[in-house]
Amino acid sequence: MGLKTKTKGGSNYLELKRTHSTIYSTDPNTLNHKQYICVYIYACSIFIYLSIFLFYPFLIYFCKYVILFTAVFFSICLN
Repeated sequence: MGLKTKTKGGSNYLELKRTHSTIYSTDPNTLNHKQYICVYIYACSIFIYLSIFLFYPFLIYFCKYVILFTAVFFSICLN
């Protein structure tokens, strides 16, 4: 992990070892690589559903449930 224990003068202290992975996983304002892929796929899927709805309006019931499913799936994926 990113934490290491060291002994200095008879007392233990924790030293945070900063690596590329720990900086991105602990900073709440940045997304890691997996989250960027999830956001990209979700945006593309919404674009595809909207284009299907424009050309085939009778599929709105199908698209509604698929959009709901993908929203739940990618919200789990982003956490």
